[in-house]
Amino acid sequence: MSPLEWLIEPFGLAFMRRALVAGLLAGLTCGLVGTWVVLRRIAFLGDALGHGIVPGVAVATLLGIAPAAGAAASAAVMVAGVTGVSRVRRLGEDTGIGLLFVGMLALGVLIISRSRSFHVDVTSLLFGAVMGVRPVDLWIAGTAAALTLLATIVGHRAFLALSIDERSAALAGLRPGRAHAALLGLVALAVVASFQTVGALLVFALLIAPAATSVLLAARVSTVLLAAVGFAWAAVVGGLLVSYHADLATGGAIALLAVAQFFAVAGVRAFRDRHVRRASARHRALAAPSTSAR
Repeated sequence: MSPLEWLIEPFGLAFMRRALVAGLLAGLTCGLVGTWVVLRRIAFLGDALGHGIVPGVAVATLLGIAPAAGAAASAAVMVAGVTGVSRVRRLGEDTGIGLLFVGMLALGVLIISRSRSFHVDVTSLLFGAVMGVRPVDLWIAGTAAALTLLATIVGHRAFLALSIDERSAALAGLRPGRAHAALLGLVALAVVASFQTVGALLVFALLIAPAATSVLLAARVSTVLLAAVGFAWAAVVGGLLVSYHADLATGGAIALLAVAQFFAVAGVRAFRDRHVRRASARHRALAAPSTSAR
């Protein structure tokens, strides 16, 4: 099989084309939202929401309704709970995230373990079933991507100020409280729209890894946003190809490639920085005798 055939053959199948579209839409959403999450340093929230949607998806499956509806309900409970706990004196937002993270995941485990009629593959729930994407899933992912793109364009200045300094944002009249609430909503939207692609537990990788990789390479936020989407898309396409040819779990392949990109870039950057430091040290050592001779 030629390299070109290796790349093209999988997407000759209808379900692979649907998986590709769903993955690219999820990559767009997660790349944009993940950039603000990484810059704001609230990565733990993305992880918590990824786990926190499990009970909602489980209940929705038991009731025979769309899993995305259950995921959205759980995400809304998570965001409301985190916001409520963060307003309690002597407690911070990280406390609320930790409490809701453990509580919602535990509730999901109990629902799944006690329901004898639970007929959905738990592996698909937790790690994704991108090969089983339906047209309605594409509509959900497309709507989420469009809303995320619109919010990023409209709220770019507020999100940027919030990421740099919340006090400065308040002084500039950008209402950081509302910007933070909007960001929480975008994180919830990204998780709900993407769990079908990589699963409730692995969506965190697609949300954080591409953005973190981009931060290592770019200084301008606009460049980071574009690069994050690019890295997310590369992970999606690569994960689909590897999973198809090697018969591996697609969600796991996508998540692992996203994380591998980060460590590859981090390794190259560390090697380059070390080389630059050594070259600079040699230059200073060579320059020192001539300086002292003067």
